[in-house]
Amino acid sequence: MESPSKAPHSGDSPWTGLLITASILSCWIQPTSAQSDSFSVVPKPPYGTVGSSITLDIQGSSEQAPSYTWYGRTVGPSNQIVFYHVATGYHTTADNRKKIFSNSSLLISNLTLSDTDNYLVQFLNLRSILMVTARGHLAMYETASKPNINANNANIIENGTLVFTCSTEHEGMNILWFFNDKSLLLNERKYLSENNQTLTIKNVRRETLGPINVKSGIQSVPVEVTPSP
Repeated sequence: MESPSKAPHSGDSPWTGLLITASILSCWIQPTSAQSDSFSVVPKPPYGTVGSSITLDIQGSSEQAPSYTWYGRTVGPSNQIVFYHVATGYHTTADNRKKIFSNSSLLISNLTLSDTDNYLVQFLNLRSILMVTARGHLAMYETASKPNINANNANIIENGTLVFTCSTEHEGMNILWFFNDKSLLLNERKYLSENNQTLTIKNVRRETLGPINVKSGIQSVPVEVTPSP
């Protein structure tokens, strides 16, 4: 009767252990990066104008990474804008107009038309232990045109409803509303649409109305609001 074959002793195959060890080490040594739709670079305000400043925020990141590296156009040493190490605060930058904040946002001051570009930031996602790249686009305009304001009713009646609609030449421009030169306080009577283009005032009262200013980019338009008797 033929005896069953014996499994080889581990000492008979030294290469097996070496190959397994090499495989495990390669998993730790090789850098891994990923493009993720969960992260993006968002300009605030959405558009830049010549001579103004803009902040590029990282959207979707809730945990601070050990370090951040910002790039212009594409990822590469020649396109690096700034490197920032969070724990030490150490950072390097080749352009004095560009500064990184402690929350990893990038500030670009004294904007020029040539700042129009794609902007990318690389950092370690602590949840997936992957190096991710967030990207976004900055559009520049030489000047921002004045916004146009339309009201739903030329004759404002007290206790009625007033709706202002603001339109801009460039879609997506940041729109801000002011009342008596102060940021408009919103409540259940005064509220804005999701894109800030429409302001609705319900139960219009004489004592709560006055000059309203609408600002888009660096241009503003005053609107005098007075209810009819």
